[in-house]
Order: sequence, then structure tokens, then C-alpha cells
Amino acid sequence: MTQRIEIPLSKAKMVLFMVGAVAFVIIGVFFAIEPARFISPIFRSEEIIRIAGVAAVLFFGLGAVYILRKLFDKKVGLTIDE
Repeated sequence: MTQRIEIPLSKAKMVLFMVGAVAFVIIGVFFAIEPARFISPIFRSEEIIRIAGVAAVLFFGLGAVYILRKLFDKKVGLTIDE
């Protein structure tokens, strides 16, 4: 007996992840452009803030591109079979 279960991707969740990724990219851009604005008692170095901003833009930007590609993908999200 061969039973195959196919679970589609949730477009609503992917849209929410996309909104979150874009928000983090925008915040990362602000960190990279004006690090002096975000100096706090914990992070006193502008260079650390700038590096965190660039890292956020790269990481969440790539994540947003990946999610955007998956939004228009017609493949099944998960297949369970033998």
C-alpha cells in the first residue's frame, strides 16, 4: 500500500516572513548608513553597529530573495511517502 502525502507551502506565512525580512533590511540600512544614531551603553562602537547593519542587509536580503522565489513556485512544500 503506497500512500503519498503532499503538504503545500503556506503563501500567507511566506508573505509574513517576506514583510519581516524587508523590515530587517530597512533597519539594517539605517544601521549601516547612520551608526552614530544608534550608539547605546551596550554598543558604543560605530563600527560594530555598521557591521551589524551590513550583516542584516545581506542575511535578510538573501532571505527575502529566496522567499520571493518560493512565492511564485508551484512545487509542493513537503512530500511524505515510503
